[in-house]
Amino acid sequence: MEKPIFKGEPVIELRAGVLVYDAFGREIAKRVNSQYKYTLAELTSNPGKDQPFRESNIFKLFAIDKSARDLGARVMLPEEAQLLLNLDKMPERNTSYKDLGLVMDFSGKNHQIALNLYNQLNQGDKDLDKFPAIFVGLEPAKLDIQNYNLAFKLTPYSQIRTAKILASATGDFNNGDSELIRSGVPSRLERGNRKLYTLQQKEQSIENLGVSGLCLGWSLGLDSGSEDLAYSGEYSRVVVVSGEDASQNFLGESLANIQRTRDAQIAQIEHV
Repeated sequence: MEKPIFKGEPVIELRAGVLVYDAFGREIAKRVNSQYKYTLAELTSNPGKDQPFRESNIFKLFAIDKSARDLGARVMLPEEAQLLLNLDKMPERNTSYKDLGLVMDFSGKNHQIALNLYNQLNQGDKDLDKFPAIFVGLEPAKLDIQNYNLAFKLTPYSQIRTAKILASATGDFNNGDSELIRSGVPSRLERGNRKLYTLQQKEQSIENLGVSGLCLGWSLGLDSGSEDLAYSGEYSRVVVVSGEDASQNFLGESLANIQRTRDAQIAQIEHV
């Protein structure tokens, strides 16, 4: 069988678009539902032809990612979300929200799921000073735990990204923060035009490990403040992007442009 092609909208070298019910989307749904039938990862919204799947949660996000990778695509990373916003190319920018990854912090929320994932880490990644952190590239794992029918497992393409900002209380940030294009989250909270929502943190300990989803809201806030891993609403979408090589080239060039701008600004200050 010939692989269906993810079309998306070209953005320089990156193709991005919400998952819709076309040939690619139908194949994704077929693969996801064959493995995750009757679980929280199942795709059930039944959109019309070329209409978006009106559903997403952190389990669905990673199930779609797993299937998309076999077809030369994957789900959007947090920093790619910022790139699309900067270029004004974010699909359904102000009318839907998009899941981005899983946060592990010290909120204690969904503790058993957090502990199950933490115990899969190698010893070096278990250093509590590396948390809070954002996980991308996970895979749903069938497990009856904490009233969910799924947990998470690591894959060869999983990434763990320290994000200390998520230990802060909810606050505003500036869309011009350069860390957004590097990691998808801001470097600091200050007066700004966007908001970061977080869960209240407890003492740093294994006993207080918790997980929540990270999503981009339709008001363009970043939200890790919801402990409900199962919620999937009418206005939730999954953004799929082209495969790894093109995306990484695009990201690399964007980061290089940022560095060149910084170097020019520093040189100008030193000259003065």
